[in-house]
Formats: sequence, C-alpha cells, structure tokens
Amino acid sequence: MIHWLRSAVRRIVHGRLADVVVAILTLGYVRRWRTHPSWRPRGAQSGQRCILVIDDRIPFPWLGAGFPRSAELLRQLVAGGWHVTFLPTMHLAEDSAVILEHFPAEIDFIHNPADRTFASFFEEMTGGFDVVLISRPYNMQMFRDACDYVPRFLRNIHVVYDAEAFITEREAIRRKVKGIPWTDQEYRTALNEELKGIKGVDLIFTVNEHEKSLISPHTRARVQVLSHSAAAHPQPARPDCRKNLLFVGGATLTSDLSPNTDSLVWFIRDVLPILVPLLGDDLILQVAGRIESEEVAALAGPNVRLLGMVPDLTELYGQSRLFIAPTRFAAGIPLKVLEASAQGLPVVATPLIARQLGRTPGVDILVGETATEFADACRSLCTDDAAWISVRNAALTAVQRECDPGMFSTALLSALAALHPRRVTPQ
Repeated sequence: MIHWLRSAVRRIVHGRLADVVVAILTLGYVRRWRTHPSWRPRGAQSGQRCILVIDDRIPFPWLGAGFPRSAELLRQLVAGGWHVTFLPTMHLAEDSAVILEHFPAEIDFIHNPADRTFASFFEEMTGGFDVVLISRPYNMQMFRDACDYVPRFLRNIHVVYDAEAFITEREAIRRKVKGIPWTDQEYRTALNEELKGIKGVDLIFTVNEHEKSLISPHTRARVQVLSHSAAAHPQPARPDCRKNLLFVGGATLTSDLSPNTDSLVWFIRDVLPILVPLLGDDLILQVAGRIESEEVAALAGPNVRLLGMVPDLTELYGQSRLFIAPTRFAAGIPLKVLEASAQGLPVVATPLIARQLGRTPGVDILVGETATEFADACRSLCTDDAAWISVRNAALTAVQRECDPGMFSTALLSALAALHPRRVTPQ
C-alpha cells in the first residue's frame, strides 16, 4: 500500500515533499504517540491475544545486530493472529512511511520520548497483554526495574526472554582473542549477573543448541531454539561471471569492543596482504554497512571499498564471488552468513562462525583460523569453480533444512500457544 501511495503522491509532488505527504497520510496507521491513561492494545477488547515486544529500536532489517531476526519475529506474530505492540528502549523518532514499508500496519509502534519512564508506560498498559517478550539482557534489566515500581503489570501476564545473544559467552571469547585475563571467578560473576535476567520467566528463546545448553541448567522455564528465517533465493550468476569479496556489517566501536570492527581490521591488515599477491592487484573487498570506526575508515584504499549503508544487498550478492565472515568473537547466530548462503553466495568464515551455525567445514562452508588459512580458503573459492558450486549448493541445502520460514513460524507460535492465557478479557 505504501509503495502505491508514494507513487501516486509523486505524480503530483516531488522529492522530500512527497515523503512528508506520505508520512502525514499514514500517521493513522502507526500509533507512534498513543500513550495515555486509557491506552489499550487494539486487540484487547476482542479476545485477540496481545503481546508487547521490547527491544532497543524498531528492527529495520538493514541494521544487522540481530534486528533482521527480530523483524521476522514481528511479522510472524502478526501472521499468527497476535496483536503486536512494540516498545523501543531507545529514544528515536522513526519515519512512519519507512516503518510501514517494512512492517505490517497492524503493529502498534509506540514512540518512547526521552521524558518518559518505562514505569509510566506500564502504568498505562497494565492488563492489556497476555505476553511480554523482551530481547537483550540490558532491556530485561530495565523491564525488571520498571516492574519494581509497577508490580501489578506482571499480574496475569507471561514473560518471555529472547536470548538473541549470550553476552557472557561473547565476552569470554573476546578476552581470549585480545589476551585480556579473566579469572574463573570473574566469569562466574558475569554469568550469574546475566542469568539473573531469566529468573522467573515462563519461556526463553535461544538462537542455537549451544546457547540452549548453556542456559537450560539454570532455569525451570522451557527453552526453545528459535534460529532465523531465511528463504533461499540464490542469485543466478555463474562463478566465472563474478568478482570481488563481500563483507556485510557496520563498524561503530573500536576493534577492542566490536566484533565487526575487529573482523575488518584483522582481515584487511593480516589476510588481504597475503591474498592480493595470490589473486591479483585488482582484488577488491567491498564493505556494505555504516562505518563509524576510524580504524576501519583509515583502511580504505585500492583494494578496500567502503560502500556505506546498502538497504538492498541483492545486487551485491549477485555480483560477488565470495562472502567473508572473519569474526573472531561473537555470540548468537551470524544472520548475515545465513542470508548470504540463502542468496547462493559461498562463505569463508572462522571456526567460531562454523560452530555457531553447525556447519561442516569443507562441505557447506570453508574456514580459516589463522590469516594464512583464511587467505588459502578464499583463494580456493575464488579460483576453483567446481569447489565454489559444491559449497554453494551444500550451504543452500543447509539453509532450506534449518531456516525454512515455515519452521521459524511454527517454532515461535507453538511455543507461545503453550503459554495458557491468564489475562481476563473484558466482556
């Protein structure tokens, strides 16, 4: 609808003015500012099951950092008959027209102005939801702090925690990579602090079996693996018609803290100097994502192109010879690798990424732990068309087997359906 409306408006007005007109016309569909004492979800009176989803921000797919999975979760909730209200913890004003281009109009996106507290929202929302789903540990802590002030919000409601990434696990790997000491006591303290967030919840989603095994011993709640939805849409170009390497992801913090920044710095400084002599001076690494890291920006050059944000990656997937994931510390599931595989682009990654995905090195992914090993794996897929086709096909099979959208929807909706309603629906 929004695409049609924007097209119609642009027949009359042009440029940014068209976007302004569309935003005004669509304000009725996105209740960005609707929070007052009588607020209730639109489905609360009809008997429709209502869920409040809390995350950092509206999960536009191009943001990465787990947001593509969150976006699919919202869409599947609506398709499954839930009324969805989304409350961000960050104070951002988003464009209504852009929201409606990417999400169902049935979702209530609530604006979170800087002068509001979570507790004030929960005062207004008490009694309106069957389930609240919170993603990321710091958001869970904010939720619990707010509920200390408004304990009645927790009456007759199920609490679901989406463990999008196990932060303590990532920190342990980061410290090992960076050579930063972390005693067993410090690790246990950090682990216990993170696990405090799951105390008393009714359901926990994890993104893979490994993180499920870490969490399950510490909770009585059901722990359900909810990986990612990725439909296979392989781009048709043959390997001999492709060139260049592709990396997808933003780099904002320093390489000491950011997995993406560390990945790029390590690959460009340590791997690329080995790879260019093997493949030629015209080899180019293209980086799609917002770059705010001075370390990465300083590494742009003849063999490194920083493209900035690329909302639609389809063309890059179709042109590139190889996708790289030189990630040395991370948690959760590498969505960008799944999406590259779904587009038919073979991947060279670190052993960490292969383990997180449950992939088989040498079959549906190539791996390299050292710079030399990583460069050799890239050389293989850039020069051997038969190997390229074999890895591509095996990875596509893995995506179809593990990330089918129907499987994602079933896992999500069946787990929520098992939470028996507690809320009393007004007659």
